[in-house]
Order: sequence, then structure tokens, then C-alpha cells
Amino acid sequence: MKRLLLLVLLTSLVGAGCFAGLRAPSRTTSRTTAAQDVEVIDTGVGIVGTLRAGADSLVTVTRSGESVRAETEMEVAYGDTIKVSEGTATLSYVGTGVSELSEGTTLTLEFPTLDEPEEDGDDSLFVRLKLTAGSVWTRLERLLGDDESFEVSGNSVVATVRGTAFSFGLDGAEDVDIDVAESEIDVVDEDAPGERIRVKPGEKFRANIRTLREAKAAAPTALRERFVRALKTDEKQRVQFVAMQKKIREEFLKRSVNPIHHGRRPLIRKEMFERLTPRQKEIIIKRLKISRVQAEMIRLHLVPNPLLPQPIQFFQQRLQMPTDLTRDSTGTVE
Repeated sequence: MKRLLLLVLLTSLVGAGCFAGLRAPSRTTSRTTAAQDVEVIDTGVGIVGTLRAGADSLVTVTRSGESVRAETEMEVAYGDTIKVSEGTATLSYVGTGVSELSEGTTLTLEFPTLDEPEEDGDDSLFVRLKLTAGSVWTRLERLLGDDESFEVSGNSVVATVRGTAFSFGLDGAEDVDIDVAESEIDVVDEDAPGERIRVKPGEKFRANIRTLREAKAAAPTALRERFVRALKTDEKQRVQFVAMQKKIREEFLKRSVNPIHHGRRPLIRKEMFERLTPRQKEIIIKRLKISRVQAEMIRLHLVPNPLLPQPIQFFQQRLQMPTDLTRDSTGTVE
């Protein structure tokens, strides 16, 4: 009976287009949470960074199927896809660093999966840039803490860092190019992250996932020797390599005073949760500050029940969430 009453309550909330604790952000519209989505509660929550595009650049941000042309100082969130059709764009992370997206780049902002944070922090950097085309260079002005993680992936290869300056580019449908200017990075196979290849300053990693996996099977101890080499003089003189060695201007590291919001509220796709460990899910839930009502929906694992009237079946299906997202080791919800 209590479960039925909860469903009725949630049905009325969804019908009204809101949840308890939601506030309508400026220039943003809300929509009902779909079965495969978890809706971010607040326009300032789930925000990864600020996107800046030049006046002559053509950059779009796609969220929940709706694409808008990026404006300077536009906030971007988990689940957003950024496409740079002309010019360049800069993605800045408050107090931490920037990523420069080259022309022809398409990437999606996702959750990092290689490391489990030892603790959680509301304002820390915690993101994966998943490339499907193009290249991006990143410079972080500080070392990341135990509650932080920054990854760049593409073509099933992932680079993870704690603090560095490096570029990551896709060459066609298979090859990955990584140049390191400062500090070090680890490169792994996304599906088998146990074996990490260390790439040091002044070095280049180049491979594709097929040859990488073949080499791991044949000679797992010789991966670095095969896929990492020193950068040539002309490679170090390239504009991109020189740029990522320069200190970032302070204005790029400050929080925007008047940020621009996308026309839709951020939505997190179910598949983004499915590859997380229980600890990672716990951290993500806290970071997104999901309301108690939504957490209760997740905890109850609401599933279709053939004994319930048809309208309630419909809303149960609409309100299904990924399993086990908010439970700790004791099975409780905070």
C-alpha cells in the first residue's frame, strides 16, 4: 500500500513536470525523467565546466536531443555533446585548467571510470572527455586530489592524468595520438585497464586498439617500447605543443559571473551509470545531489507490476532507474 501511495505521489509530481527541491533555472526548461535518464536536480549541479567559443567559430552543444549554438560563457554538463564545426573552442574548469578543442572535434562529457575516489568533493574536477572525432589538448595548473579524476578517451583508448599538459587526437577510425608536454599520463585499453602504459614529458604514444591488444597478448612487458617514442624537434615546435606549455590566463580559471544555460536541463543517460562501480555510483549520486524522492525511487527498484492498473504500470516504466545507484554496503540510502 505504501508503495502504491508513493507511486501516486510521484505520478503527480512527474505530471507537474517537477520534483521536490527543483528550481527552474533561467533560460532552461524542464522535462519528465525518461526511463533511461536520471535528471540533474539543479542548473549548477552536474556542471563540468564553461565553454568559450570565438566569434568566428561554429560550435554546438547537444543535450537531450536538442542542439544549440554555443555562446561564450555557456555552462556544459555531464551527458552534453560538444561539436566544433569551425574554429576552436575552450572548455575551462574552475580553478584547475582548460581543454582546447580543435576544428572538427566532437566529444561527450562523461564520468571517469578508471579510478575510485577516496573521498568526494562538490567542486572537484571529475570528468571524462570521450572523443568521437578530432583532437583536444589539455593543461591542468594543479595536481588533482584523491577525490578527483580526469580522463580523455577515444577509439577504446583512455588517458588518465593527475596534473599535466598533453594532447589527445584521433587519426581516422582506429589510431590514437597522444603527446605529453609536462608531467606524465597513463594510457590503457578501455576494456582491460589493468595494464597501464606510462608516457612521460616529451614523449608520444601512437597506436590503435587492435594492435595494442595484439601486442598485449604477445609481449605484455614490451608495450611501452613498441608504442612510445621521443617527440621529434619539429613536433615540439608545433603551435599546439607550444601553447599547452604556457600558463593559463587567470580569467579562464574563474567561475563565470553570468553563465549562459542550455535550453534543456541536463540529463544523465542510464548507460553512463552502468559501467560504474558501486563506489563510483555513490560518488556520482552525491555530486549530482539527487533529491530524496529520486533516491527513494532508485532504492525501491520500481518495476512494472502486471497486477497494477494500466496507468500506474505506465508511470512505473517511465520512472525506472538504474539499479543500486544510491546504496552503500549496508543497503541503505543517505
